[in-house]
Amino acid sequence: MKKFQIYLATMALFLFITITGVSAQEFMKTDAKIIKVLSDTTYMTAMEVTFPAGYKTNVHSHPAHFVYALTDGTLSVAYTDGKKEEFSFKAGESFSSVPERPHMTTNAGKTPIKFILVEFKDQPYKTAMK
Repeated sequence: MKKFQIYLATMALFLFITITGVSAQEFMKTDAKIIKVLSDTTYMTAMEVTFPAGYKTNVHSHPAHFVYALTDGTLSVAYTDGKKEEFSFKAGESFSSVPERPHMTTNAGKTPIKFILVEFKDQPYKTAMK
């Protein structure tokens, strides 16, 4: 009986860590080694992101954000719900996005990709209630 209780407690802790860890991790914290913070205020964080060739991020999400490409590149995005997308851009192009659900991003190319990412803290990603 005691072993069963320990097993249940361990499984509950594992599920809690897994669910909270995947739901909405900040990119700045999950992949700090590819990020140079340019500005971090109460309302936004501006970052220079350099994706080495072949680099795959940890699972993370984004609040509403703006991206300005410094180099050409294509990023493959795999969402935790199973959907996959590719985003190609040229240096000088920009785009904005609503808060983005948990995903991993990969630079499948042979050269580094560099861009400016500005995240707006007042529009965070919120886990959908089930």
